[in-house]
Amino acid sequence: MNKSITTLLLLAALLCLAACSSKTIAARKLQHSVIAWNAGDQLAVARLGYFQSEQQLKASRHYAHYTGKYGLAVSTPVVKTECDEAFLVIVRDPKARVTVHKLTFDMVAGGEPPATGEVLYQGEGSTPFFLMCNISDVYPNTCLRVVSSTGIVTEYSPRISLRDGELQLPDSTAEGHGSVLDITDYWLK
Repeated sequence: MNKSITTLLLLAALLCLAACSSKTIAARKLQHSVIAWNAGDQLAVARLGYFQSEQQLKASRHYAHYTGKYGLAVSTPVVKTECDEAFLVIVRDPKARVTVHKLTFDMVAGGEPPATGEVLYQGEGSTPFFLMCNISDVYPNTCLRVVSSTGIVTEYSPRISLRDGELQLPDSTAEGHGSVLDITDYWLK
C-alpha cells in the first residue's frame, strides 16, 4: 500500500515537472514566433514607461500587454535599481549568459568598462526579464551583457533617445558583437 502511494506521488511530481517544462518551451516558441529577429540581433528590448514601483509596473496595461503578447509567466523576474524606467528584455539564444551590471557616473567618467560594475542580475537567455533602471533621460545606470552560446557578445544600456523619445539603439555593431532589436509597441501610450 505504501509503495502504491509513493509511486503515485512520484508519478504526479513527474507530470507536474513535464507540464512546467512544456509551458516554458511553448512560451519560448511564442516569443520567437512573434519577434521578427534580424540576422545579428542578440536581444530584443521594449520600453514600457515610468513606474514608481514593481507593483505599479505589474498593475499597468503595458505589463499586461507585453506579458500576454510574449507568453510571459507571472514569475518573470523584475531587476530593479533605485530608478523607475521599465524595459522588457528578451534574449534570442536560450543558452546565452545574461548579466545586468550597475553603472555609476564615476565609472563612465573614468572610462571603466561597463561590465566591471556591480552585478545586479545573472541568468540564462531562456528567461526574459523586466528591468527598472535609469537615473535620468540622459544617464543610463545599467549595462546588459549577453554572451551567446557561440561567443557573440552584446553590451547595451537601455535608454530613450532625447531626439524622438524612442529606444536608443547602438549606432553600429562591431565585428563579433550582436545587435539590439527594438520591440516597443509605440502605439501603446
